[in-house]
Amino acid sequence: TAVNASQAKDAARDVLAGALAYIPLREAAQAGRGFTQELAAFRAATEHQPALHEAATKLEPLAAQGAPTVNALRESLLEHQAEALRVVDKTEAQNWWQRVVIELRALVSIRKLHGDVTADAFSAVTGALTKNNTQAALDAFKNLPVAAQENLKDLKSQLEARQNLDVALQDIAAHLALTTQAAP
Repeated sequence: TAVNASQAKDAARDVLAGALAYIPLREAAQAGRGFTQELAAFRAATEHQPALHEAATKLEPLAAQGAPTVNALRESLLEHQAEALRVVDKTEAQNWWQRVVIELRALVSIRKLHGDVTADAFSAVTGALTKNNTQAALDAFKNLPVAAQENLKDLKSQLEARQNLDVALQDIAAHLALTTQAAP
């Protein structure tokens, strides 16, 4: 039984080490910066916990650069929205007069308040980002016109990276919570 007690103590120490290494990893990842050192420390602390070690591999592609914060993504969307709307308008223009109006619209910003499907789609993406809901933002992104989606493809890939990072961090946190509860 002394061996069992020693093994239980080692298991509890491993769980605690993993939980303590997770905190700086999560903080760095959520801050939108690279987290290679924090990920390496987490992997070292969880080397005897295969499930956590495996979950950490999902973070490796993002570790060097990190993923933009949700606030940064929302600001980027707002910054690029006018250009994306202009691209949509250009692709939908049916005659030369509409194309001229679109070019002049770049000088003055005028948007409809109601009944504009494209503006409503942008509002849905922005609203989801305001609520820190990256999955809802990705779902709403699909409702943007194709021309807007193409114009904002870099933003979409950054949004997907943020979503993947958040899901991986949530998986690790859930696993840590379960192992902490199961630890003696």
